[in-house]
Amino acid sequence: MDTLLQDLRYALRILARSPGFAVVVILTLALGVGVNTAFFSVANFVVLRPLPVRDPDQLLVLAMREQATSEILDVSYPDFLDYRKQTSAFSDMLAYKLGLDGFDDG
Repeated sequence: MDTLLQDLRYALRILARSPGFAVVVILTLALGVGVNTAFFSVANFVVLRPLPVRDPDQLLVLAMREQATSEILDVSYPDFLDYRKQTSAFSDMLAYKLGLDGFDDG
């Protein structure tokens, strides 16, 4: 513990001798802490939080695939309504549309 206090005093003396360097060090640390806090806040909100559904492990994604090219196609809203009306395999269904940027258009 004694060595730690000596090292801390020495570091403070060196920083006091060159205030410009001290300001750069403090700003760098503050920026690093701020960026990490912002990143993990966003990551927690977008990726880590649980889904607002009762049984998220039972969620499924239905999609259409073109036979010739195996390309995954969007399901039209009228087709979705038909699937929803005619199936009893699911407790409920919902549709979503991704925008060009990958986020929901609303």
